[in-house]
Amino acid sequence: MIEILSIFEQSLSVELVLTSLKSIGLDQKSMMAVPLKQPPRRKKKASVPVSYDGYSRIDLGFILATAFGVIGASVGFRLYWGPIIWGIAASIVGFLIGFAIESFVIKNKKKQISAPKIIIIIRCRNDMQYNVEQILWENQSLGLAVIEC
Repeated sequence: MIEILSIFEQSLSVELVLTSLKSIGLDQKSMMAVPLKQPPRRKKKASVPVSYDGYSRIDLGFILATAFGVIGASVGFRLYWGPIIWGIAASIVGFLIGFAIESFVIKNKKKQISAPKIIIIIRCRNDMQYNVEQILWENQSLGLAVIEC
């Protein structure tokens, strides 16, 4: 006897897997689906600009400030106030644009949370291992482990 553990995202593919496993001769007593708990959501403090993943909310602002500052200083040679004033003004505009993009556009993408995960535990005979694994992989299993009992 072996046990096969497989992880899925919560979706219809879990139902398809269980139905397919029943069709190859496994009974309901030899299969178990266990949902994993999601960690509790914690609100991040808005006053902290740096997240713990090493990426800061103001990075894009600094990048665009540098680019706009160089362009502003270059164009400033031809304008009335000169390259220093135009370089500083363009840097401020670039920083504000980058910070706005980071705050509104990229922040919304980070809010997308992955679907909850489900572990399916299957107990079967050794000769059924290949068929069970094929069914699991065909139905979008995220991972698979085989344990000899």
